[in-house]
Amino acid sequence: MLEVNVTRALRFISSCAPKTIASAERLLPRFYESISPVFAYAVVDIAQLPPFGDDLARVLKGCSRAVLSAGTLGVSFDRALNAANVSSVADGLILDALGSEYAEQYCDEELFKVAQLHDYTLTVPYSPGYGDCPLSFSKVILNHTERNRRTGIYLTTGTMMNPTKSITRVSGILNDAKVKARQDKFGEADDWSEEDLEALDRV
Repeated sequence: MLEVNVTRALRFISSCAPKTIASAERLLPRFYESISPVFAYAVVDIAQLPPFGDDLARVLKGCSRAVLSAGTLGVSFDRALNAANVSSVADGLILDALGSEYAEQYCDEELFKVAQLHDYTLTVPYSPGYGDCPLSFSKVILNHTERNRRTGIYLTTGTMMNPTKSITRVSGILNDAKVKARQDKFGEADDWSEEDLEALDRV
């Protein structure tokens, strides 16, 4: 299992004091027991997406397709966090920070696996809620990703995501033309033979 970076997690509460680090390490077993991470993605033509703002347009400049992704720690973490907040506000804050950091690490790792699997070179992932891209754009992402794998993520009427430790992202495919040429010649990456792999450098 992926190990959460405790030091980076504690930046969310602006405290890396030895006492806080010790508390975080004490909470780690409870944290790992509470999470049920799930990740899903979909590859889409950017032209099929609804209109979006200038910030996302800059990220996707020069790309014709994008990877839409969604990841979550699951509702079990939310239950553990609620229980921690009842017994100790300090423990609740630390557990929440651990969840935020782990969700980011987990989604980063899973997106990296997607890039490796398909031989994609991806842009830096962009999440709705930043710049001029509204949180509601997460619904567009989920409409695509949930068709491939159920994550259980949904948006509230206030466009907040549940479970709370959930992330949606858009990543442009920078080397799309080369990837398509390879797929046309060799098929999908997971079907490549050793001979195919040796020939890839010539494509």
